[in-house]
Amino acid sequence: MFSYGVRMALVMGISTFIMEKIDLPEVRWIMYTVFSLTKPYKDNCNERISKRIEGTLIGSIIFIVLFTIIESSVLRSLVLMGVGYANTYITEYKKMIICVTISALGTVAIGQQLFFITLERIIFIIIGTIISKVINNYVLPFSTITDEKCNLKLKC
Repeated sequence: MFSYGVRMALVMGISTFIMEKIDLPEVRWIMYTVFSLTKPYKDNCNERISKRIEGTLIGSIIFIVLFTIIESSVLRSLVLMGVGYANTYITEYKKMIICVTISALGTVAIGQQLFFITLERIIFIIIGTIISKVINNYVLPFSTITDEKCNLKLKC
């Protein structure tokens, strides 16, 4: 738990520093990403990273296609409500991130350029993913294999 606490403090501190230096409203997506990817075991983080990136890219493509075709704000709202509703039943992480990406982009896209806000999200998710990967793998890393060895020997 100590190593997890140190890693969490580092990713949150680095994210907060970046958020203070980049003056864009949606930069908070970096913080959300590091928070969702930083886990007690580095194996869990590494497993989620590819799913986070894939889900973000797929969700971004779906968002661009839907919101380019659908121009009515009422229909866009219905799409967002449908995606939000579907998300409550999804348990697979990548599919959940697809829904979250569509919802996040849809709620901030009002009055903004679709491509710019989508690119901004992808960049911020990648930044958050890099921060999480580096900290989780190189700062007091703890894996399930290490934990099993400790439990078998009853000492670490």
